[in-house]
Amino acid sequence: STRSHFDATLFILVCYDREKVWVRRFDQAHSGIDDAAIAGCHIMFAAESLGLGTTWVKAFDPAVLAEKLALPEHIVPVCLFPLGYKAADAKPSPSHAVRPAKEDVVKRI
Repeated sequence: STRSHFDATLFILVCYDREKVWVRRFDQAHSGIDDAAIAGCHIMFAAESLGLGTTWVKAFDPAVLAEKLALPEHIVPVCLFPLGYKAADAKPSPSHAVRPAKEDVVKRI
């Protein structure tokens, strides 16, 4: 369950399969979240190209979502995309314009 539903009637849930992810042999790091993020970006681009609105929703409990959707244990939910037509007055949250100073983010070493 999430408060970030925007009254959409259609959602796309992006998951990865922990049994099929690529694993780096040096440290066992896996690509599941990376691959899901790439897919999520393309979903957002595709929605926009079709005149639809969406937003990246990560504010949900993955265990609750997996239980409600009866997902197998090896399927890991990463992000949700509510889809629909944008409201005429839709605009980004003011917090989207808040940026840290470059020197607080970029460090020269």
